[in-house]
Amino acid sequence: MAEERTQADKDREGWEDYLDIVGDFVKLPSNSTVLEIAPGNGAYQRLINTSDIKKYIGVEPFTPWYEHLKLDIVWTPEAEFHNCTYEDFTLNEDVDVVLTAGLFYHLASPIHFIETIANEYKPALLYVETIGHVDIGNMHATGKTSSYAPEMLNVAGSRYAGRRAVPYNSVSDISTLAHFIECVGYKLMDFENIETQNSSKVDNCIMKFHRLGDNVWS
Repeated sequence: MAEERTQADKDREGWEDYLDIVGDFVKLPSNSTVLEIAPGNGAYQRLINTSDIKKYIGVEPFTPWYEHLKLDIVWTPEAEFHNCTYEDFTLNEDVDVVLTAGLFYHLASPIHFIETIANEYKPALLYVETIGHVDIGNMHATGKTSSYAPEMLNVAGSRYAGRRAVPYNSVSDISTLAHFIECVGYKLMDFENIETQNSSKVDNCIMKFHRLGDNVWS
């Protein structure tokens, strides 16, 4: 009789499936500079190290993860890391790509982050991974309402340690999020809805946006 697989087994296999899907979808241009906001503990290390990029910049506010990224992982491209939130980060060079995964549903103001990407970072290529599946037919619908969810990282004090924070965030569905990003001059070029056995990657999506020319209102 076959041994029953535990959830831990499913999580490990599902995580590898997730990384394979992301690795196949994300194409980082050769000799580019890539900025990742909230890389966590380095989940995309394989993606970064197998891409022919010039430089990788990671902005991670959780200090143990920042130290792990900086001290424990070997990076193929030139790499630099900043131990702060995106709000406290100042970019001093041009970047070609911005990559962010598992972040939007932790933000108190997702719209502020979208505006920061468009006005401060200005990447030609933007990859966003988050919870949910894209519904193209619902992207531009109006009259939507936001929901609110407990922000467990704030409650635990790990990501915003030492700061006063409301322990909730405003949650928009992923199709609305894609529409907001298009409002600031980016075009959704492709997306991949993701389903795996991993308990944290059951219903996710990764999206690819291209920056349109300046003075564009979409």
